[in-house]
Amino acid sequence: MISSTKWRGENLSYITYGSFGFSDSEQNNAADSVFASLKASPSHYSNMVSGNYTKIGIYTYVANIGSGVKLCTAYMFSN
Repeated sequence: MISSTKWRGENLSYITYGSFGFSDSEQNNAADSVFASLKASPSHYSNMVSGNYTKIGIYTYVANIGSGVKLCTAYMFSN
């Protein structure tokens, strides 16, 4: 997906909820929770703050699961 001659990295995350109504507050709380968990992980945080990366792509997928909703997010870093 990204040339081997470029810096590249990825972070993957997910969070599950019993119910999720997509209100502004729910979305903000989900973003804060995911950010906090990525920041707490040394390898994920390293990707987030690396000076080698100048570009980022972010995609979030919402999956309905038997017990509620799963928000899955992929972050691709490159230069």
